[in-house]
Amino acid sequence: MVGNIMPVKSLLFTKEMLQEIKAPEAKRDIYKDTKEKGLLLIVSYGGSKIFYLGVVLSKKYHRIKIGVFPYLSIIDARLKASELKGKIAQGYNPIEEKARLSKEPTFKEFYDRYLDEYSKINNKRWKDYAASVDRYAKHLYNRKISTIQKADIQELFNKLTKTGKYGANRFLEVLSPVFSKAIEWELLTVNPVIGIKKHKEQSRDRYLTREEIPRFFTAISEEQNQVMKDFFLIALYTSVRKDNVLTMRWEQISFADKQLYLPDTKNGDPHRLPLLDQAVEILKARKEQSDSIWVFPSETSSSGHLQEPKKAWKRICKKAGIENLRIHDLRRTIPSWMAMTGANQYVIGQLLNHRDPRSTAVYTRLATDTAREYMQRAINEMISTVQQ
Repeated sequence: MVGNIMPVKSLLFTKEMLQEIKAPEAKRDIYKDTKEKGLLLIVSYGGSKIFYLGVVLSKKYHRIKIGVFPYLSIIDARLKASELKGKIAQGYNPIEEKARLSKEPTFKEFYDRYLDEYSKINNKRWKDYAASVDRYAKHLYNRKISTIQKADIQELFNKLTKTGKYGANRFLEVLSPVFSKAIEWELLTVNPVIGIKKHKEQSRDRYLTREEIPRFFTAISEEQNQVMKDFFLIALYTSVRKDNVLTMRWEQISFADKQLYLPDTKNGDPHRLPLLDQAVEILKARKEQSDSIWVFPSETSSSGHLQEPKKAWKRICKKAGIENLRIHDLRRTIPSWMAMTGANQYVIGQLLNHRDPRSTAVYTRLATDTAREYMQRAINEMISTVQQ
């Protein structure tokens, strides 16, 4: 607010006194605090009471809004006025800052540009990351990008931690490149993700044990949601990462060769792996009823495919009486059983798409056939425990 210096009424601001002030019959009344220099209270014709700091900037008198009484207390209003005067004394100009912010993009405006000019071009999984940002950081969309501070990201990280430490870590990894690009485009000078301490992650060797396999298959067979049942069995039978199952497309599946092709993997290398007969049977049944590009489509997600199936997983584990088992542990199960049935480390590494500089295209094809043999041995051994 800009204006000429007007006559004001001086008084010592107290809660009781400000509450008793009546709305003026016309225009507005201005009151000046006798304790904090420059602190004003402007009472409008409609009865609103707003704190301002009256200050001269560049030879012009300005009234800078501080907050609304009584939502902002007198003590806090005085503190904010004092802090603002201190910043102004050091060269800060709130009027120029307001003008700058009016031209600055919001986080949503910047993120849309980031998607169009960078992520869609350079990241095959941009849709999944965009869905994740939309799901967890939507409350930041209308904020000017420079106003998003480390404390905001820390608060979001703490909130996500309540549902999963590793998931909270992964979301930091999604956000950090976004803000780094904002620095590159000279919209920010500091990445608010930097300095937030991620949770320690321990390598796990958890998998479905001989005692758990029968209970797991029983719980799966009794699951009422066919989509969830198929999802967890495909995750088990293929040993691929959860995200690869969630984003699986029909074009990746060759029923003739009984193979699954993964163009986008964690280590960056495309991967072709064998499909067990059990997996082929499930996929064929789903294909007959599908008109989607996704193996596991969803009508409710923005990505078009199934999202995090946490509730169904908890339900199945509870029914099976299995504790401390994550969806990702299904990825280790068949490889662990392959090892127990005689598969060597190289064959298991081929299944899991672990890099090996000794690999050649010919040897990889041979290893794929060998992996199929040991995978089938492993699943047959697992099924035998159910039939005992």
